[in-house]
Amino acid sequence: MRRVSNLAFNQEFPGRSGLKAIPSKHVARIARDPENRFDDQAVGIWIEGQECVVGWLYRKDKNREAVLQKLASVESIPCQIAVEKGKKVVVFWL
Repeated sequence: MRRVSNLAFNQEFPGRSGLKAIPSKHVARIARDPENRFDDQAVGIWIEGQECVVGWLYRKDKNREAVLQKLASVESIPCQIAVEKGKKVVVFWL
């Protein structure tokens, strides 16, 4: 099933990655973010080739529980970062 979640954008990403924008053709993944000091259940989104997390799923995101359940059995979930209705979102399939 196709899922869409809002992206809590990491404000440090542009400076740390050197990217001014997210490339239109990118490979991204959703995975647990064990280094997040604010949320021990953090779900991060990374672009291939970048060590800095692009952002996170919000704690109250309706898809977060299903993502955490899936991440209990796999290391990461492929996704795409897009802009819908003026907001950055993460599109993925579960």
